[in-house]
Amino acid sequence: MGMYGYVNGGIGGLAALLSYVGVKNLMIPVMAIFLVSTGMLLVTSQKYDRNMYDEEGKMTRKNKGQMMLLGIFSLALVIFVGGLFWYSSQAITVSYKEDSFELHGMYGEEVFYEELLQVALVEELPKIMMRTNGSALGEHLRGYFRLEEVGHAKLLLRQNNPPYILLETESGLIYVNLKTVEETKALYETIRGTSK
Repeated sequence: MGMYGYVNGGIGGLAALLSYVGVKNLMIPVMAIFLVSTGMLLVTSQKYDRNMYDEEGKMTRKNKGQMMLLGIFSLALVIFVGGLFWYSSQAITVSYKEDSFELHGMYGEEVFYEELLQVALVEELPKIMMRTNGSALGEHLRGYFRLEEVGHAKLLLRQNNPPYILLETESGLIYVNLKTVEETKALYETIRGTSK
């Protein structure tokens, strides 16, 4: 357990240092190492549990069942977390309706044209102060963040991939971009033309 703590703590510290100097997309490898090392700890530590074996040194049927349940639960957890990471890194897509458009993906929402106060195409985001409720997996930002000067806003975008569409609605600010620059600009023109 000591080695487990030292290794994961060291990797976390190294990732923080690398992130500070500008290295991106460290979350997935750090989480993968954490999950693998946790699984190894759970398996290897069982040899110290003398309650799991009978007098002949064989694992009892009851404990075999418990280990199988633990394995199934661990696998389900890995699949769930991996699926969540995958879903949060998917590009935002859009569909159009007569009186609104819908941004699909994690933290997506439907925006009604009549509620739009301003639409602008911007090349830079305000400085992100903190994430208040959402996902920040590498450059994929989904959810609510506090931004310098503008306050709280919803971000549905890939960071460092301008331009961004700024949508000011009656309920708050949204910054969004799509998979490519062309798709982002096309969405901006569509919204601007429909919301007039």
